[in-house]
Amino acid sequence: MALGKNEQIAQEEVAYLVEKYYDVILGLVRQKVPESDVEDIAQECFRKVCERFLGKGKGQKAEIQKELAWLRRVARNCIADYYDDGEKKTPKMSLEALEAESGGDSFSEAEAHGPEASALYNEMRESIECAIQKLPPKLREVMKHTFEEKTIREIARMTGYPEGTIRAYLTRSRQKIKYAIR
Repeated sequence: MALGKNEQIAQEEVAYLVEKYYDVILGLVRQKVPESDVEDIAQECFRKVCERFLGKGKGQKAEIQKELAWLRRVARNCIADYYDDGEKKTPKMSLEALEAESGGDSFSEAEAHGPEASALYNEMRESIECAIQKLPPKLREVMKHTFEEKTIREIARMTGYPEGTIRAYLTRSRQKIKYAIR
């Protein structure tokens, strides 16, 4: 089946964005999710880009003025969706632990992917740190324990809260962080 002119143009535009920005988006995602899921999240990001350009459900082709800023936003949303999907995907390390693991250079991998990735990494890190600091003390405490690789059961024992409460606090914390970084 032959593509219409608009669909062909949309595919060319998406191919251009993938070629130009895939490594930047991959670098951003790599900083935020386990390595085993990096490619999947980056591909999901560009799948959403493709849908937008093909105008699924909107009946019109997207007009994007600031490509990289828009792609960063799509990637942030994909990362937030990834962490919203459940407790098994809770980040296993704090930002400080990630820095220590990389030899104290918090954006060494981001720098390897260029200045855009470094800037994006710094922007995302600041947004997340700010969002965590704005959490109420109980939610912040529970998030702190998840960064220390504690299970829900261990957090419940340490804090004295029921496991269901810990799950609710984690969900609420993730939602607040997701909302804050959008």
